[in-house]
Formats: sequence, C-alpha cells, structure tokens
Amino acid sequence: MYASFLQGPARAHWSRIGARRRAGVATPLFSVYSETSAGVGEYPDLVPLGRWARAAGLSILQLLPMNDVGYTFRPYDAESSIALEPMHLCLGAVRGGGAGAGRLAAARIRRTYGPQGRVRYDTAVKRAKLEALRSIFDRQGKRPAAFAAFRRRCAEWLGPYAQYKVLKSIYGQRAWWDWPEPFRHRSGAEYEAFLRERAVEIEYHEWLQWQCHEQFAAAHAALGRMGVLLLGDLPFLVSRDSADVWAEQRYFKLDLAAGAPPDLCFAEGQRWGMPPYDWPAIEKDAYRYLRRKLLYAETFYDLFRLDHFVGIFRVWAFQDAPGGKGAFDPPDTDIWEAHGRRILSAILSSTRMLPVAEDLGTVPDCSYALLRETGLPGTDIQRWSRHWDRPGAAFKSPEEYRPNAVCVVSTHDISPLRQWWEAEAGTIDTYSFASWCAEAGLDAETLRGELFDEKSSRYGRLRWKETLDSEEALSRLVGGHRPRALFEAFRSTSRERSDYWSAVGLKGTPSERATPEFLRAALGASLNSASVFSVQLLQDWLAPAELPGMDAWDYRINFPGVTSDANWSIVLPAPIERLTKLAETSLIRGLVERTGRI
Repeated sequence: MYASFLQGPARAHWSRIGARRRAGVATPLFSVYSETSAGVGEYPDLVPLGRWARAAGLSILQLLPMNDVGYTFRPYDAESSIALEPMHLCLGAVRGGGAGAGRLAAARIRRTYGPQGRVRYDTAVKRAKLEALRSIFDRQGKRPAAFAAFRRRCAEWLGPYAQYKVLKSIYGQRAWWDWPEPFRHRSGAEYEAFLRERAVEIEYHEWLQWQCHEQFAAAHAALGRMGVLLLGDLPFLVSRDSADVWAEQRYFKLDLAAGAPPDLCFAEGQRWGMPPYDWPAIEKDAYRYLRRKLLYAETFYDLFRLDHFVGIFRVWAFQDAPGGKGAFDPPDTDIWEAHGRRILSAILSSTRMLPVAEDLGTVPDCSYALLRETGLPGTDIQRWSRHWDRPGAAFKSPEEYRPNAVCVVSTHDISPLRQWWEAEAGTIDTYSFASWCAEAGLDAETLRGELFDEKSSRYGRLRWKETLDSEEALSRLVGGHRPRALFEAFRSTSRERSDYWSAVGLKGTPSERATPEFLRAALGASLNSASVFSVQLLQDWLAPAELPGMDAWDYRINFPGVTSDANWSIVLPAPIERLTKLAETSLIRGLVERTGRI
C-alpha cells in the first residue's frame, strides 16, 4: 500500500525512515516531567519518555514547537523560528563546567515550583532557571572549543537572535518597532557601540542556545538508538515581534496580518497577527531563509509537522490596521498550485526530514492533489473524517482513510477524546446557536428548551433532544425561518454519538460516559486505519487508565482564539517514570501489535 511513497519526489525522505505503518504519541514537552525535572519538562526527559513509548509499541514521538517563546508562552507565535526554548534546559547537564551548582539550583527550583497541575507561566520558573544559568555562565572560565564552533556554524541566525534578546531586555520586553531608530534597523554608530558594550550579554544568549543544542541533540541521538523517531513541529509563521522579523524585515509583508477566513465558528475570520511571508523576496534569495531553518531543525528531528500546509498556496491576510479587511494572498486562485509547488520543492530539496502536512481548515483542492502526487502524509482527524458530501455525513471506515496520512483522534487545538465524547459530541455551541437565532429573528431562549436536553448540556454546549429525530421535526419547531447554519449543524451533529459509536466498532446504545472500553475502541479504530501513521495525544493514550487528576474537561492543551492561563500549561499528574509501570502501557502495546504498527 505504501510502496508508491518510495517512487515519488519524497522517496529519499521516506527511505531514511521506512515507508511502513507506525504508531506514535504526541505531547508538548511542558506537559511531561521526570523525577529530576526542575519546574518544567526538560530536554533529557525525552529519553525516559522514549523508553515508555517503546514499551507501549510506539515508534514516533511528536513534540509541539520547541522555539523560544520569550515571556508570552505561545508556541506558535515564537520569538524565533530557529532558537530553542531555554526553559527546558536541565541545569545539572550544562556543558563546560558548573553542573554541580546546576544540580543544587535545580533542587531549589524543584521544591518551589514542583508539579502542580499547571506550568507556572507567571514567568517564575523561566526566570529562576535563567538566573541559575546566568550564574553558571559567569563562573565558567574559558569557553569550550565546541561552543566556538557552534557560534561559527550558526552565526547567520544566532548573532541577530542574541542581539534581539538583549535589546528586548534593555527596553523592558517592548516590541522591536518601539525601540530607538538605530536598533529598529540594526545600523549606525549607536548600534555598533551596543554590539561592543553588550558583547558578554550577547554571548550569554548564544551560550544558552549552545546548551539547548547539546541537550536536545543528545536526547535525539538516544531516541534514535531506541528506534524512536522524533517528529518536530515547525510553526508556519513567526511572531511579528521576533528576531526573524526584526533581522529579516525584507522577507515579511509588515502591512498585513495573517489569519483564517470566516467560517461557522468565526464569522469575521481569525486575525492571528503574524505577518505573512513575502515569498518573491525569499525566492529571490534562493529560499535561504527557509533552508536555514530546516537545516538546523534536522539536527533534532527525523520528521517534521509542516504547520498550516495550505499556507504554502495562499494565506488569509488582513490589512494590519483597525477595521482592516481580509483576503487571500496571493488573490489569484490560478497561481496557487504553482506557488505551493515551488515552496514544497524548496522544502524537499533543503532537508532530509520527512514533512508531515497539517492540511486542515479551508483546504484548496490543489493541496490534496499535491500530497497524493508526492506521497507526503496529510492529517486526518478521526471525528472530522466523514463523508460530508453525502446525506447524514457518515463517518469514514478505517479502510477509507488516506494511506498518505497521519490519523489522529485529537490534536492540541481541540478537545481530547474523553472530553469530546462526554461534553461535545452530538452538541452545538451555545453562542453560535444564539447568533443564528438572532439573525433569523427567533426567540433563542424559548427554542432552546424545545430543541435541547438541558441536563446533558454543559460547558457552553447544547445537546440535542433524542426525540428530535428528523429535519422535519426541527422545521416544525423553528417555523418558516429555517436558519441555514442551524440545519447544517443538526445534520452533522444530531446523530453524531450513535454514528461514531458504530464507526469505532461498538454495538448497542452509546454510553454517556467515555468508558475504557469506548476509549480503547476509538484508539483501536485509528490504529486500524489505512493511514501510514497513527499518532495520538499522550492524554488520549492514557485516558483509559483513568489517572487521578486527569479531568475530562480541563485536560486540553489549547483553546484557539481565547487568551487564558489554561492554554499551553497542562501537566501530567505523574512523572514519566510511572508510565511504564501502568497496566495500560501493555494494553496499548497489544492494540499496536494487533494493527501491525510495531
């Protein structure tokens, strides 16, 4: 089934890892920790996590972005597309001397900021670790030759990044466009004086990146010896306030702000804020900016998630001004395919890593065609993989999934399986329902009582009444108004629970609760799919074990479009070392073996 992958443009990339069925686990590093971690998951923690993965029969370990997030803690809006997050450094494993002092500092941080259900994103953990690292840096003598070699090898991006970090500190973390003119454009005598006077601080940030490189590369090598592939996540865009944009302004359209087009959830679209790329300028420089990122990333990864894959064809962009309207960039649909082909060709020629496309959202047809042609995997989300063009939108059977895909039950941007089943499946959003009623001139409160089961409606979701069994019944209650969105939602969600229950191979009446039997059936259906890879969130793999502290609703990584302390902060309720002792680990391995993914 997968032999054709070895015949296409990505044959060299497939040959490196083997075109065969695999299963894997996905997690952000901040969500896991070992018994020796200080405040947050660390690069060396990937090694015991890899041991658990192998015990469970999993050969892919997928991470969320590892880029430096500064003090905003938004992984997909990072301060650099290359530099790594120093918060994940293990203080006791620093190179060049000082490991003993690092272990003492780590013990203090561990006592103060031990696992508490959430990463302490009040900046305390990161500041404490950086203070300890700066102390070690200052006490070290002559820098090792390996550090000097690293600086020479990475000078093109490392120097500007380190300068950016120092200037951010000098100007109170203000954005680069609010700095004095000489520093906004890296020119003039004042800027040259800064480079001389702040040379030690600049070197410190370069040293931090060297330490990240050494620890992450060592973890990757250890995983390779175990037979575990590391799947990275390279954000498609980078923060407007980033070292990349500051140092390479010619590569970005600073008058635009990227986002997503309007849909049923966001009537006016989504404004993300990152500037779109000026691809003609990047192409004019032979894609040097793109190649640089990929070359560095393959030090750590065997595969990488090509975030927002549809963005290589076109990006939805707003004018970066109050009330600015949105449109696709480039606007000409006739050039989208050629545009994407050129960028993908540059990607494939720049790296040995296998790209895994995140082809979600509003997807142009040329995207699916290009993935089929190249044999690159796309992304199929189980709860959304349905025959949307057919009445009833039935769920696809496992054999109907794309062979060139990674099949997932959940992602970091949607609810985990347990949460979805118990609170969201067979429901619609309360706010959307009210909006549709207002547009149609309907009394939302009265209609709500007639359409929905209030006892089963929670967390801002409305569960349809079981007695509401047809569109005709809905029409009688709504009258002549018939809001289109409401009827579309009814078609796709009113039978969602019973249809999904059958699709994962279960009989009888769907259970209200996500029982271990149900969870394993859903995971097994994903593993049994035709997709070459099946990679699940760690919390979905562990959900049947019902670990204390894993709340069905709160155990979600991110709520898109919402600013919340709950985003990007969830932590497992137990250290990694406990995972291999769980009975669930052997049960996962059994599922993986039965579906031929060992």
